[in-house]
Amino acid sequence: MSDLMESREAMQAREATQAEPRAPSELLELACPLCGPCGSELRVELSRAGRPWRLRRCNYCNLVFLAQRPRAWREASVGDAGPEAPSAADVAEARGDVDAARSVGLGEPRRVLLAGGAATALEPWRAAWPALEAWVASDAPRGVAEAGRLGFQVVQARLEDLGGTEGERLREHGPFDAIVCVDSLDERDDPRASLAALRSLARDGAVLVARGVDCGGAQERRFRHGAWHAYQPPRRAHFFNPFNLARLAGGEGFEKRLVQALPDARGWIRSWRAELALRGTASDVVALLRDDHPLLSAWFGFVDRRAARQGRRTSRVRFVATARPGPAPGAGNSFAPAARAPAR
Repeated sequence: MSDLMESREAMQAREATQAEPRAPSELLELACPLCGPCGSELRVELSRAGRPWRLRRCNYCNLVFLAQRPRAWREASVGDAGPEAPSAADVAEARGDVDAARSVGLGEPRRVLLAGGAATALEPWRAAWPALEAWVASDAPRGVAEAGRLGFQVVQARLEDLGGTEGERLREHGPFDAIVCVDSLDERDDPRASLAALRSLARDGAVLVARGVDCGGAQERRFRHGAWHAYQPPRRAHFFNPFNLARLAGGEGFEKRLVQALPDARGWIRSWRAELALRGTASDVVALLRDDHPLLSAWFGFVDRRAARQGRRTSRVRFVATARPGPAPGAGNSFAPAARAPAR
């Protein structure tokens, strides 16, 4: 009997110890937002800013994601240099967003939302429809300041939180007819919750235009060992391809309508610059590969445009979808519902 009492006391002590609140870790553990913490394998290990970064690949949907991320990564980047001036390629991509939205049936929109990204991406929309009510939602201080300078209405909030009270200001005047995401879903801690929040702000039939890198495109295949310019931990935490992005958006109430391969001459130049630096090439030679080098820009732009005409994937992608009619699937979470079997 005494042994039984001792074992019971030991169990109670162990349970009390386990119940004690633990200090929150400075690192956020990330998993595949489609398939959850299931099978994954190490894709590449990088060394940036004096520490290792591990990128893993989901064995079910091929999504590449960062294994760990500092919780305060954005706060640590506040002191970085301001946003880059838009290049000719940036302007062309932004104009292409308007054409792509029109091609899938967008008529005369009244309200458009830019969910993250540079506010200059909305200028072609304002030029096409001068009476358009344009909003910017961002949690990046520099993005908020830029949007205010350009005269757009701003809500400073994480995209994941726009489905709740943080999005009330956006819902006051009705749903949005178009939502634009430029290089923003890959920065989210929870892209699924972000898309669910955006669906809650969109009317039935609204157009979603998302742009970003294509993990599995030409540059990533060439430089995947660590020199690919898009590897920017901890800023980028998820690396989509058109297939798993379509699956993720489909689970949150959006239906894929169009996928376009985009030229990325600047990305090619940056990747080659990183490749040469890793090989120990002289710094004066590496410095010749400037982002705005006219010959290199013309050549790599030609290579990517030719690949797109031939139906091949380049290193950037434009994904266009429409909001399916009916009730939204519900609040997003970190993982796919158990009933939604992962695609192999």
